[in-house]
Amino acid sequence: MKKSDLKTGMRVTIRDGSQFIVLLGVPVKTQNQFVDILYNESSLLNLRDYDDNLFDRDYRKYDIIKVEIPHTIFDISYSNPNYDVIWERPLKELTLHDIEKELGCSVRIIGGTE
Repeated sequence: MKKSDLKTGMRVTIRDGSQFIVLLGVPVKTQNQFVDILYNESSLLNLRDYDDNLFDRDYRKYDIIKVEIPHTIFDISYSNPNYDVIWERPLKELTLHDIEKELGCSVRIIGGTE
């Protein structure tokens, strides 16, 4: 899934589980332009902050991990269950032992989990 594949009305989920509706081409008078955003009742994210692979350029916690489409036009909502998953970011779960085995050395986790 690429950023260019996103369409208005799709629902995306970011790493912390928050869900947003995709809104493309939203007119903004003060900026005299159209913007592409992710919107929910408490916040919005600007799609210009994402690369083509749906990773946020600055904060990992905003990476898009799932994209869904509504069953009908009346289902468009960040809380409606009537959506079908069309893409999910692959997730590989590893134990510390797995990581050490893969790297061939001992590992101490110092951060980067957010």
